[in-house]
Amino acid sequence: ITQLNEPIIEFFKTQKGVYFVSGQNQEINIWQINKQNKAERLNSFRLALNFSEIDFGWAQKEDTLYLSFAGEILELNLKTKEKKKSELDSTIYRLLAYLDNKKYFIGLKKPSALKEYSLVIFNEKDIVFESPIKEKIVYLGS
Repeated sequence: ITQLNEPIIEFFKTQKGVYFVSGQNQEINIWQINKQNKAERLNSFRLALNFSEIDFGWAQKEDTLYLSFAGEILELNLKTKEKKKSELDSTIYRLLAYLDNKKYFIGLKKPSALKEYSLVIFNEKDIVFESPIKEKIVYLGS
């Protein structure tokens, strides 16, 4: 990976392979490391607002990769390479994980500039748990 014109934001490994995100300002590129150890660009996005690395989060649910950039969540189907804007809750600021065994996402929510972040557990339709980030949270799943 020597021919990039923009910084690498994050590397991550999923059940489907190794990926990385590159970009700056509003331009985002999603890459996959193929079996020949070469980077193959899967897709690119243009965000509504500029972002920083600290704004980036991701989660994978089945064959869909969810990428969050300061409240804007994008979906990339890893099989078809189709992209779309996600319909997940628009107040979710940053995705942290997807709990496959529980069918829930975990993320940070920031409803406005005046309010603190909250840790949230949610599915595609509803937030099922929310707590201010200052509180200690223990999630025990069985």
